Amino acid sequence: LEGKVRVSASIIGGTPGWGEIYIDDKKRDVGTPYAFDLMEGPHKIAVIRDGYETVGGYKIVNLAGGDDIELNFKLRKK
Repeated sequence: LEGKVRVSASIIGGTPGWGEIYIDDKKRDVGTPYAFDLMEGPHKIAVIRDGYETVGGYKIVNLAGGDDIELNFKLRKK
């Protein structure tokens, strides 16, 4: 079974932003915003952008079949 994870990013100060998406330490070929269908179970999600720090770092989600989870990462200029 699969669940959906919607990943987005915003710059501190309210501006929408983009970043490179990593799932389980593997870089994906798309940036934010993007939605992924992932298998059930735990997944490590991160958004990285040069010149910015990701507030709070990566996030762990534990997907169940049919889940639809939204994750927004906050980026702060270094």
